[in-house]
Amino acid sequence: MDALADYHGSSSEEEEDDVPKQSTASSSQVKANAAPSIASMQAQILQRTLDICPVTPDTYSAINPSNALVLKHGQKELKHNPKFADLSKPLQGPDREHGAKLNDFKSNTRTGHVQKYQVDNIAFMDQFDNFNHFGVATDVSGNLISNNGVENGSGGNGGGGASQSNKKRKRAKNRGVQYEDDGSGGPWAKVAARDEVQVDRRTDLEKGTLTAEQEEFRKEYVDTDLVAKEETQEDRDREEAFKFTKGEGPAVPWTKGLAPDECKSIFHGAQEVDYQGRSWMTPPAGHRESDPNHKCFIPNKCVHTYTGHTKGVNCIKFLPGAANLLLSCSMDKKIKIWDVYNQRRCMRTYLGHASSVRDIDFNADGSSFVSCSMDRRVKIWDTETGKCKGDFGNNKVPYCVRFYPKDDNIFLFGCSNKKILQYDAREGKEVLAYDYHLGPVNSILFVEDGRRMITSSDDKKVLVWDYGIPVPIKYISEPGMHSMPRTALHPNGQHWIGASMDNIISVWDANRRFSKKHKKNFRGPIFAGYAVQPSFSPNGQFLLSGDGEGQLWFWDYRTTKVYRKLRAHNGGPAIHTLWHPHDPSRVVSCGWDGLIKMYE
Repeated sequence: MDALADYHGSSSEEEEDDVPKQSTASSSQVKANAAPSIASMQAQILQRTLDICPVTPDTYSAINPSNALVLKHGQKELKHNPKFADLSKPLQGPDREHGAKLNDFKSNTRTGHVQKYQVDNIAFMDQFDNFNHFGVATDVSGNLISNNGVENGSGGNGGGGASQSNKKRKRAKNRGVQYEDDGSGGPWAKVAARDEVQVDRRTDLEKGTLTAEQEEFRKEYVDTDLVAKEETQEDRDREEAFKFTKGEGPAVPWTKGLAPDECKSIFHGAQEVDYQGRSWMTPPAGHRESDPNHKCFIPNKCVHTYTGHTKGVNCIKFLPGAANLLLSCSMDKKIKIWDVYNQRRCMRTYLGHASSVRDIDFNADGSSFVSCSMDRRVKIWDTETGKCKGDFGNNKVPYCVRFYPKDDNIFLFGCSNKKILQYDAREGKEVLAYDYHLGPVNSILFVEDGRRMITSSDDKKVLVWDYGIPVPIKYISEPGMHSMPRTALHPNGQHWIGASMDNIISVWDANRRFSKKHKKNFRGPIFAGYAVQPSFSPNGQFLLSGDGEGQLWFWDYRTTKVYRKLRAHNGGPAIHTLWHPHDPSRVVSCGWDGLIKMYE
């Protein structure tokens, strides 16, 4: 249309210059006659334009003068509203000598021609960003499009920037000195794959070609711990067992600890039996058991410190009955029993575990005790002789262990595989499994004279069981509850307490509904992250607990008022506390500083 307008303008100027009289005469003649139609005028103008333009006969024959849309020279707007059919008609005029023809690209929209492609939005944005950043993108046909034009080839996934950088790297690598190969196999000849030299990179030790001097040097200077050892069957069993620490897994016949006949004990006293044939466990002369309801007093100072453990002490227990002996287990793999009244020294050490001893518990009369360790073994010991009477385990880490109060041959322990296992020492195998927790079991507490038991776990739940029935009778789980790794029973047997990880010691009913006493909570100590064991005075008047900073806290159980705080241990928590069952003001505590302290 622009070309037609230019041609139209130039022809009209020439006509005005060459034939002025003819135009004047024609105009006067038009005024005299009737006014011609617009279509006839357009046809005349187009005819004059086509007379000047060198068009081909095909183009000229296709022109319809009555339907052509003609613009004047310099006209930039239309004074009337043409129809879309007029605007979308093919261009008419001479074909260009070079480049595309006039009507090669037929418009399919009002603004031009749109080619339809199915392109993913993510792929389009990826190529769009590549073009903006690197100046290269890939079109739908797989050609590289750059600022300079279109390049054939696959564009890949990352755009043209990466391909250009790769080409630069390849060119940089090939800039080295090139040596000619004359085909005679000289020093610069290419090495065929079959002629490549295989270099043996093994050491003399691995090949077994050490000389006598090298062997002597290794024996004298090389640490034997750094020398690679052959893998044994025990190592393979140990690796297999650790795979199933938190799950079920197969039963792997492996123990890292010592067998019962290999366990030993060391007696530290003068003699195990005196001249009258009495055992070293016999209470001292004049000792008598007092009424448990006697009046108790809060201690004021430390009167004795037991030293002997080299690492932190996890648990302590008084000998049932006379309470003249104190049993302790530690992270140094040892179990020790201490004298409480006479010389207050260590009487016997029990050796049989290969890792930290986690928990201990006496049977009803104190003649035996059971221990569990991080080496996945549970052992029963004779308290007097120190002999290991049984070794049990299921390749899972036991966290707590308890004797059944009515039968010394039955004990239960909570494991890392979320189960509570019941064993019979006479049969030497598992007889029952309580499996309803969703995390490792931390504590087992017998209530109602052993008829029921309460267990706590890392799943922040407390379950109540009837003994011998592996289905819980009550779930205790509230939205605000935290894990309670340690529990204790009140002397009257009506309530039990749990030290939870929110630094609160809460009180619960120990019978019937097992509901929580919401108005009775003991606060103050900070022990979150530690399995601190609280305890009661024999008459139930006071509550005692340690904290994560090594202090002892005393409360009045009825009013929940803090009576006293004592600094007990340094460098760690006061993990376990006990009130002596017969002495009214004697308290014992242990901590991770390896000390056991007695207060009066």
